[in-house]
Parts: sequence; C-alpha cells; structure tokens
Amino acid sequence: IATMLKIPYSNGRQLIDIHFGDHRPFKASLWHGRGAARTKGTIAQTLQRFMQQGDSQLYLMGHLHQALILPDWKEYRHPVRNTIELKKVIGAVGSSFMETWGTYGEVAGYSAGDVMMARTVLERNEKWEVTLR
Repeated sequence: IATMLKIPYSNGRQLIDIHFGDHRPFKASLWHGRGAARTKGTIAQTLQRFMQQGDSQLYLMGHLHQALILPDWKEYRHPVRNTIELKKVIGAVGSSFMETWGTYGEVAGYSAGDVMMARTVLERNEKWEVTLR
C-alpha cells in the first residue's frame, strides 16, 4: 500500500500529513500496535499511551483484535493569537481479520467479533469525524 501511495514505509510508526481545505495539515499517526491487551480497559490504555506521543490529531492502531474509539483533547499554544487552545484528538483501533473458533484465538481466550475499521471524514472547514464501520 505504501508503494502505491508513494509514501515511505516504516515498520514502526507512520506519520502522515494531509493537506485538504483548511487543515494545515491534518496530522495522523499510524502504528501496528503491540500485544498483551485483552480487555477493553487495557486496549484503551495502550491506545491512550500511543495518543500521548507526538502532535497528531488522529491515532490509528491495530493488532489488538477489538475495535475501539477513544476521544481526547490536547492543549496547545496558538502561535498567532498567543492563546492556549484545545485540539480534538481521536484514537481508534480496528479489529482483526481473525477466525476465533478452532484457532489460537479460541485457545488464548480472545473475544469473537466481526471486522470493524475506523473511517475518518475530513471536511474542508477543519471539521472532522471518526466512526467505526
């Protein structure tokens, strides 16, 4: 996919800037994730720690087999208005293409679930939303 999009590939984190409308730019961080999170709470904790890194607005992660969206806010100093403002930040985990029954997923005790991926819609006026689909 990286080759088709003509972007560098990293097996660590991907940092992507999207220039669209009034987004100057819209910043996204992508990371495959790491294992060992089996409950919604530990998945949220892993995602929240990832969201503390960098200055992105959108943080996308996989690997943990259960879909989740986690909204948050970051404070930042506006360089022109000399004010402290809030920036919306959203983290999302997509579920996995994994058969549960009769596989290591069943043996490991993973919850069965269907595939859900985060969908982000950018509007020209800097508004944006994330949903699971």
